[in-house]
Amino acid sequence: MMSMKRAFHTTAQVCGRARPKHVKFDAPKLRPPVPPTVKNLKVPEDHPLWQFFSDKKYLRPFSDLENTGRAWTVQELRRKSFDDLHTLWYVCLKERNILLRESQIYKTLAGPQAESNDRYKTISEEIRNTMWRIRHVLAERHRAWVNGMSELKNSYNEIAQEFEARYLSADAGRDVEMEAQLERFQYMMFGLNPMLAGNEANENVLRGLKKAATLRLKRFGSDQTEVDTVNDINEAFVLFTADHSPEGIADAIKTIKQYRAAGKGVSKDQEMSVLRDLVAESEKLLE
Repeated sequence: MMSMKRAFHTTAQVCGRARPKHVKFDAPKLRPPVPPTVKNLKVPEDHPLWQFFSDKKYLRPFSDLENTGRAWTVQELRRKSFDDLHTLWYVCLKERNILLRESQIYKTLAGPQAESNDRYKTISEEIRNTMWRIRHVLAERHRAWVNGMSELKNSYNEIAQEFEARYLSADAGRDVEMEAQLERFQYMMFGLNPMLAGNEANENVLRGLKKAATLRLKRFGSDQTEVDTVNDINEAFVLFTADHSPEGIADAIKTIKQYRAAGKGVSKDQEMSVLRDLVAESEKLLE
């Protein structure tokens, strides 16, 4: 049985907060402030923002800009390769970024008279002329390529027939030469590289693969009649990757016979998917 007893409550006393003891602290010691300075900052040597500074200078004097040369002419740029033009474009872009940063700083320091004597802006405009001329040269090449492709389409049959006659009539002693000519022909007409790896899976490459396989079959397999046509992309791939010789094509014909005897085949609407797989497998083999 629970006993009951009358008494005063002591909860408040028990739960009450005790007064904290007084702790005496020593007087704080103040150190002299550290003035902000560039020397206190450690910037890594490979920091990407260094690309916006010329030789890590905050602002180049005008004397450093005297030997900057001139803008490239269109005639000079026409002699350059695509890789050279691509490299030159980004060199110009990088230099313009540096100059525009310096121009903004110069305007801040020089005030209103900076506009009439901004050497940084003047050189930046010269570089801009070079970049404009690079685009002009690339546009010229693109137009020439478009016109050339248009003419090639109009004379495709004539060129293909002429090459086929020359390729098939060449004697056996010119097999190596004819292989090189076939590679140039398939690349010129279809954009098909000798190695399947690196090619884009598109209709043009698919046509080129079948055309090259058919020419190989006609040159080295004309003495047999069991395999006289290329039925699908798998058969074309076997002939395309075979050695450019009677023995290589003979082995490819045996493989095609086994392939047909097994009742295998690829429909027209599935050939593009198969081509992508073949290109991917070829690229893995080169890794």
